[in-house]
Amino acid sequence: MFLKLNNPVMSAYIRLVSGDFDDQLQWPLQWRQMTLLALDQTPDIRQRMSNQFSFTTDSANFYAPKCWYNPRLNGTYVGTDESGEPLYVNLGYGWRSWMNLERLSRRSFLKGGDLFLLYDIQDISYLLRNQSSPCKINTSTTVTTEEGSSTTEDERCEDIFCSACSKMSFSPVVLVMILILSLSV
Repeated sequence: MFLKLNNPVMSAYIRLVSGDFDDQLQWPLQWRQMTLLALDQTPDIRQRMSNQFSFTTDSANFYAPKCWYNPRLNGTYVGTDESGEPLYVNLGYGWRSWMNLERLSRRSFLKGGDLFLLYDIQDISYLLRNQSSPCKINTSTTVTTEEGSSTTEDERCEDIFCSACSKMSFSPVVLVMILILSLSV
């Protein structure tokens, strides 16, 4: 990630850099939600208004070959690392007008000259498989109860938001709605 000052705004870009394990990674890097958050450092947590932006990588995007493919093959040579291995970087992708400098100084993003940035990458490819949540499945077929009896199930979810059977999974929103409806009756 790199920041660029284009007065009166700051730009933020994310770029891939070559590394030791490039040959073990899946290319192109797609269906990843990338989130950048500037932390508001106001002491009172109730007053904080952090600045967050997200985007999703997609290999069908016009810029994808320059951004999300293996930087060793599609990137630009920029020098060597500390062990003498060549370094390659891809084109940066992000936000040209990420944050206005006035907003940066008006809120408590800068405190003591420090700006805290949180960066997160989440794999969201499970959404393509029509799952309501990324439920981990235990494929064992025998379930033993406290009394020692055994029952057999096709699959068993191991996620707090999934039921005992993978054929019946609920999202947290549905569970909250059910609770609200049951309390209002």
